[in-house]
Amino acid sequence: MKRFFSTLSISLFLLVPVAGWPNTISIGGTALDIPNPPGFAAITPQMTGTYEFQKQFVPPSNEQFIAFMPELEVPQALRNEIPDLTRYFSVQTSKANVDVFIFSSDFSMFKQIIKTQNEEMIKEVEKNLPDLLGKVSEGINKKYDLDIAFSVSQMIPLPIHHKTDRTIAYSMFIKYNINDGSSNDATSVVAGTITFAHIKGKLFFLYSFAEESGLEWAEKFPNNGLKPLLKQIHPTFSLR
Repeated sequence: MKRFFSTLSISLFLLVPVAGWPNTISIGGTALDIPNPPGFAAITPQMTGTYEFQKQFVPPSNEQFIAFMPELEVPQALRNEIPDLTRYFSVQTSKANVDVFIFSSDFSMFKQIIKTQNEEMIKEVEKNLPDLLGKVSEGINKKYDLDIAFSVSQMIPLPIHHKTDRTIAYSMFIKYNINDGSSNDATSVVAGTITFAHIKGKLFFLYSFAEESGLEWAEKFPNNGLKPLLKQIHPTFSLR
């Protein structure tokens, strides 16, 4: 268990099958079926540019099992062009915990760690920018507010908005500096939600990302788009 908890803070801070067909992944010998979310398709190695580009956003300490992009962007990706990837979803875990069986008691302790880390990150932001997170949480954030925030931190966390026995989630705004492989550098701000899920004795990091104004979508997507996956926690499970 020491190894399990010692790797968490490192991994947390730093996503074309026929629609409806399940994508089977294996984590430490445990198989899990992940059907394509409605309107999304798996990012495959055949989409060379997109496949390699998207991996840049996977923390080095994480292992990604599968990532999904909007179906409408698949033709562009198959032409070896990189689409906007404005909205996408990724299923990951910590490399150090691939072979570790996570008991319910372990996950309860893990949730407390996440809660504590989230509160500490928020305190750090609020120390420099009082009242900012309140504005963002109320949905009245202006670009000017986030611009000021990003002068202090590359990630602006929001309070935990969901917690059950098997899941815990919070959202954030992240500022990326992107290099497309040429001499062109760009800056991008995205809204994201990370849902930590305890499924079949394994710990999953479910990342959903959207454009800066898409925070509501990012928060709702795990429940709306991943019901078949989450039902593997329990047949009546819901993030709501």
